Amino acid sequence: MELDGPMLIAGDFNMVPWGSSVRSIAKAAESERIGGYVTTFPAFGGLAPLAIDHVLIPKGGQGQIETRPLLGSDHLGLVARFSF
Repeated sequence: MELDGPMLIAGDFNMVPWGSSVRSIAKAAESERIGGYVTTFPAFGGLAPLAIDHVLIPKGGQGQIETRPLLGSDHLGLVARFSF
């Protein structure tokens, strides 16, 4: 199955930004991560801050992310603002 047009992919990848699965998905979708290294999983009371939730937008786009409170989850929420 192929998808046409630009794609926005966001969610819990359970993988750090440099992980092969994140890079593979970005490559397949012709997209790129936005936001830099932003802790979304404050594991072990914040002693092991992990960035495992990501937003991918089409290559050449611009965007930024910001975190939101836990709100009942063990992951911080993300809000993305982007243009492409």
